Amino acid sequence: KTTNHKRFEAFRPDNIRQHMVNQHINMWTQYSELLRLTALGNNEARHRLDTFFDEHLAPRGVEVAEPVVAMNAAHHDPATAAAHQLATPVADPSNLKTRGPPISEVKVQRVLFLAPRKVEVQEDPSFLFERDINKLLVRARVSAISAGTEMLVYRGTVPDTLSLDATFAHAKAPFNYPAEYGYAMIGTVEEGGRGSIRPGDRVFCFAPHRSVLSVDLNDVHKIPRHIATEDAVFLPHVETALSLVMDAGPLSPCDRVLVVGQGIVG
Repeated sequence: KTTNHKRFEAFRPDNIRQHMVNQHINMWTQYSELLRLTALGNNEARHRLDTFFDEHLAPRGVEVAEPVVAMNAAHHDPATAAAHQLATPVADPSNLKTRGPPISEVKVQRVLFLAPRKVEVQEDPSFLFERDINKLLVRARVSAISAGTEMLVYRGTVPDTLSLDATFAHAKAPFNYPAEYGYAMIGTVEEGGRGSIRPGDRVFCFAPHRSVLSVDLNDVHKIPRHIATEDAVFLPHVETALSLVMDAGPLSPCDRVLVVGQGIVG
């Protein structure tokens, strides 16, 4: 009988639901703006992006198991089978080295396309990790297979004058065999790191299928702990989907839209 009716109204199910929607809209608006600023080279935005989801979701106690898996875009395929061999257990962070001479004794395996429909997992004897404040030694956990471009490489239908992707250093040159390919890897930092990225952290790399790689600190994205490894590997597809939404704009939350194609991006 003494209930404050205005206060009670705030706890009606429909009002609570609307409050949650508003919270999510606000969170994703912030996230989109951080993505935009990071793409423009804003280092402060990049740091905020690294910790964004931890700040928003970690206080709620959200935790996700992190199984070691190999993502397979197609089954019973030589390219898929080769990439599957690269899944490796996570190193114990307590045993990681942090300084010393260049590393050349690390055994590195890579998926190599030797010719059309001929794929092998080979060791890379030329691998050398130069210890540097801006370099990371990353061991792969998941490497996703591109069912589109990568199958062109496997089948031998890539034009000789075409670069596989002008965005990535390892794929800028005109294509020819033998070749490495891949652009979506989740790995564990074994050496290097500063700021928000340290040994033991999971990171996303635009990198070909390899068991170990040397990568610049500014070329990785730290994976928030509440996101599973096998989900985080699809970051490029999220980026594509976000770009399509922006291209289709102006759109607002709660708008009704038609999505054509129900693959990963759809």
